Amino acid sequence: MTLMIEVSELSFYTDEGRAVFEDVHLRVEWGEWLMLLGQPGAGKTVFLKLLWGELRPRRGQILVDERNVTRLSPARLYELRRSMGIVPDQPLNLNQPTVMASLVLKLRALGSPQDEAEQKSLETLQALQLSDLAGRPPQELSLLEQAQAKLALAVCNDPILLLADEPYRGLDEEGVLTILKLLDRLHDQRRLTMLVTAEEAGPAATFGPRLVLFKDGRLEERR
Repeated sequence: MTLMIEVSELSFYTDEGRAVFEDVHLRVEWGEWLMLLGQPGAGKTVFLKLLWGELRPRRGQILVDERNVTRLSPARLYELRRSMGIVPDQPLNLNQPTVMASLVLKLRALGSPQDEAEQKSLETLQALQLSDLAGRPPQELSLLEQAQAKLALAVCNDPILLLADEPYRGLDEEGVLTILKLLDRLHDQRRLTMLVTAEEAGPAATFGPRLVLFKDGRLEERR
C-alpha cells in the first residue's frame, strides 16, 4: 500500500538541549488509523507539530504524502497544510456566531465560493450526525460539543490526513466513547488516514486502530 507518512531518524530537542525523542522511525499507510499513546511530556504534541511543519527537528526526515516537510518552502508547506485536518490540543476558539458559520469561513478562506462552502458545511455536519450544532453559538457548547465541533471543522475540507491531538481530553467515559465513535465514522466513511494522540489506549483499542507508544524517547508498537 502507499505510504501517507514516513518518518526516519527523527530527533527533537528542547531549547535547553533536552532530548524529547531520538532516532524515531514510523510508517503510516494511506487509510490507516493510528493511535499515538504516551504520558504528558512524552512528545506526542511535538511529533504532530513536526508532521504539520510548525516545528523543525534537530535531524531526520518527515515525508507526508511523498513531500519532505522539513524542506518545503513556506508556500509549499501552506499547500500541504491545506490538505490536512488539524485538531490542536487547545480550547475551541471560533470567532463566528455559529458553528456552521465557522465551517463556512474556513472553506471560504480555502477558496470555495459562498454557496459551495455552505453546502459543504451542511453535508459535513449531516455526515457526522452533528446537524444540531449548525446554528449553535460556540460559546454555548458543552465540552463534548466543542470536541465534536473541532472535528467537524477539521474535516470539512475533505483532508487526506487528520492529525488530532488529544481530541477527547477532559471528557467523561460517555464523552470519550462518543468521540471515538465519531472518529470511527470518519475512518469508515472516508477511509481517512488518521493519527490521533491519547495518554492511554483505553476504549480506543476496541475500535481497531494501530497502537504505538511513545516511551523514553522511542516509539514502540503495542499489540
